[in-house]
Amino acid sequence: MHIPDGFIDAKTAMATGVLAAVGLGMALRSVRRAVAPRRVPLIGLAAAFVFAAQMLNFPVAGGTSGHLIGAVLVVVLLGPSAAVLVLSAVLILQCFMFADGGVTALGANIFNMALVASGVGYSVYLVLCRAAGDSLRTRLFATAFASWCSTVAASISCAGQLALSGTVVWGAAFPAMTGIHILIGAVEALITTLVVAAVARVRPELLLERAQSDFQPRYGELTVYGFLVSIGLTVFVAPFACGWPDGLEKVAGILGVEHKTAARPIFSSPLSNYAIPGLPSSALSTVVAGCAGVVIAFILAWLLARPLTSQGNPGAGYQHRQSPIHRLPAAVKLVGAVAFVFIVVLLPKTAWSADAACGAALLLIAALSRIPAVQLAGKLLWAGPFALSVALLSLLQPDGLRIFAAMLVKSSLCLFCMVLLSSTTRFSDILRTLWRARVSSLFVTTLALMHRYLFLLVDEMERMLRARKSRSFARGRMAVWRSLATVVAHLFVRSSERAERIHAAMCARGWKT
Repeated sequence: MHIPDGFIDAKTAMATGVLAAVGLGMALRSVRRAVAPRRVPLIGLAAAFVFAAQMLNFPVAGGTSGHLIGAVLVVVLLGPSAAVLVLSAVLILQCFMFADGGVTALGANIFNMALVASGVGYSVYLVLCRAAGDSLRTRLFATAFASWCSTVAASISCAGQLALSGTVVWGAAFPAMTGIHILIGAVEALITTLVVAAVARVRPELLLERAQSDFQPRYGELTVYGFLVSIGLTVFVAPFACGWPDGLEKVAGILGVEHKTAARPIFSSPLSNYAIPGLPSSALSTVVAGCAGVVIAFILAWLLARPLTSQGNPGAGYQHRQSPIHRLPAAVKLVGAVAFVFIVVLLPKTAWSADAACGAALLLIAALSRIPAVQLAGKLLWAGPFALSVALLSLLQPDGLRIFAAMLVKSSLCLFCMVLLSSTTRFSDILRTLWRARVSSLFVTTLALMHRYLFLLVDEMERMLRARKSRSFARGRMAVWRSLATVVAHLFVRSSERAERIHAAMCARGWKT
């Protein structure tokens, strides 16, 4: 179901890319709360296993093959947010390293197989488990049906994107894609259920919402064994996978649109089609490329999940490092950041080469600052929705798509610049620089108080939420929202009272004079 370059048009690629970015950002934010730090290696293991499993195409019918998506498998073991993270990491790796799926269609592939498959699968699984009970038999039935529904839903989403792009008409795309993926979904349901049943027999504590086990699970040992299984599947099974076209390729051939595939790829992948130049045997080439992909998928997902599930304060912007950027005076960095923002804003809307040069400069500064790329990416994802919300307004204007792309690029560059500034410069140094530059004392004091009490209010909100949860046993969504609204209201009242006390204390110390 990997859509290649050329099958979807620019507007569909842009829309699905934005939706995929927002969904992935929400999943990254949720992983921090949903996954315990000791289970982070399981995210890497899940990515390695899904990557290996997707290489194993199985015959379906009529000269068509299919492969496991794996969304429901990860949902059942780790939760929906981790499933989105795992599938996105696998799809990004397949796209850029193995040319499995187009670069322009990467957002569509992530939307279909990571967001739609995981979201639909989790919803069906949760509804069935709550309706029919918590027994193992119920969970296995829910796993099977959710796996089938997730595959069919992803195929319907793919058909809609092809129809929206004008590649095929909806009346032809929907029955063709749905018909073949009904069969593929049945095989996926069988494989996923067998894997979950095996896990339930050996490690029942891995299933979501299971009763607490009598022993502490050894996730390190399980990760090692699971990684070896993924390598074994790649070595012993991948060379014999079915070579028939998959569901999307078969449908494209039947409908006569296979010629729309881009003749020349936009990005030249180093191991295109899982082949390594120089190796005489195609089977050996597949094995070596697959093993490399398993290792990289494990490392990519693990490195991405580890800092996100750490217990550090996500609002702490400054990262102490011994780097040339950190040693620069705060005034130099502040003036440089402001000048960079002005340059980016004043550049013409279609100056893509200049924007690329600005982005390359920021990447060079980030490399010199020695701050982990994952931490910078996490901060950008936190601030990304603000830039996206501003850029979306441009779609209402004439030629809105080009303006939207320009605003999104420029706002992302400015956000990246500010993230680098806050990560390499203490906020107190920035305030001191503004004070020496004779910026309004009221403005500087307001910034200092905001920075001082922001984290205090966040800590107070967390304490109120914990207290509220300890006194509330309602599980309904409306009850949770009502509880959250009450917490927000009390926090506002306490903040106002605190502000009055602070103002009175400052006046008593002669601040107004």
